[in-house]
Amino acid sequence: MPFDISSISIPFASAGHGGSTTLWILGVLLAGIFFIPLIAKRVGLPVVVAEIMFGVALGDSGAQMIGNPAWLHQLAELGLVFLMFIAGLEIDFREILSRSRRDAVVALVIYVLSIGLALIAMVLLDFPIFLALIVSATGVGVVIPVLREVGHGSSRFGRLILLSSLISEFVTLLIVVVFKVVHKSGLSIELLSVVVVGVFFYIALTLLRALIWWFPERFRILFEAHDPSETGMRFSLFLLALFVGVAVAVGLEHIVGAFLAGITLGALFPNRQVLDTKFLAMGFGFLIPMFFIQVGLRFNIPDLTDWAILQPFLILLVVSYVVRGLASSTLLFVGFSPRQTVAGGLLVAAQLSLNIVAGTIALKEGIITQELYDSIILLAVVTSFLFPTMAKYLLLSSPVPGESESQADEDDLEQFAVWS
Repeated sequence: MPFDISSISIPFASAGHGGSTTLWILGVLLAGIFFIPLIAKRVGLPVVVAEIMFGVALGDSGAQMIGNPAWLHQLAELGLVFLMFIAGLEIDFREILSRSRRDAVVALVIYVLSIGLALIAMVLLDFPIFLALIVSATGVGVVIPVLREVGHGSSRFGRLILLSSLISEFVTLLIVVVFKVVHKSGLSIELLSVVVVGVFFYIALTLLRALIWWFPERFRILFEAHDPSETGMRFSLFLLALFVGVAVAVGLEHIVGAFLAGITLGALFPNRQVLDTKFLAMGFGFLIPMFFIQVGLRFNIPDLTDWAILQPFLILLVVSYVVRGLASSTLLFVGFSPRQTVAGGLLVAAQLSLNIVAGTIALKEGIITQELYDSIILLAVVTSFLFPTMAKYLLLSSPVPGESESQADEDDLEQFAVWS
């Protein structure tokens, strides 16, 4: 008989309704959040995958220790908002614009070919068109650690793969937003909501940039290391709430506002290491794991024997590898070896956070079924472990002569690696 944590009572717990149950559930979750990275590192799993597996172990497919209380759902939603906010912070347009025009074109061609081939595959297979976004997206948090580990962090190969992954992440989220609006309302005036948010983003960015130019001393306090009032955090959270509020007010997903708020903060204040540390601690130390644990809670292991889930998963796995492999063959024409080309295809085919976020939005909007959603989660888990492992094996035997990582490059990649 499964253990039900709600049957335990604590005399000194809150006297309010469900107080003792809430404390026990929160305690179990916090214990998991602490131990998961330690265990994941030893077994070589991405932390996100381990968090999903922890949720599965606690949910109906495992020990059935907790259900899915409302407060946990709210924490998970807040974790999703923080995840997309930090994703926006990590989009470094200076990094993208500093690349040579040739490298930028190659990275863009890889993504365009990926989305084009994925669309053709979905049409031929009679799958929802939305799945083309899932197949062509890349888990940046999986790519960065592998590139660093095999010494390709600052090589031309590594930078091309990283740039292609960043383009994939940014464009995929924008397309998901537009796709959701079109699916819900068609080509109607509701599409103006995307324009409204875009105009607000531009006005806010321009206005804040002007204020920083005229009053630099006032904004310098935002990034002081020892500010007892944490003014920088307060300002950033206000900016996050403002953008999320505008997005929701015009009928868009809250994550759109969160993503744009992160881009705004990152573009205005490129040197914000102190503030970044605090956000990463709050996000990856508590809120974001709650989102991925809840994803695991909703995942039903017995359903894996259901062909309605296994068939789409296997098809998407093959399509993902073939599509990204064919798109990455572009690398052959710009001087890279076949081994590096195959490894590049495997890396950009690895999926993780963004795919789960996109799948969650699609399920909520009725674009995909629960079975397809389970297939997407399984695809993210498998590709985030299998493809990078294969790519690592190929890259370790194909070093790039004459290129080494500078300390600045290491620092840049360390910032991106928080996604892992």
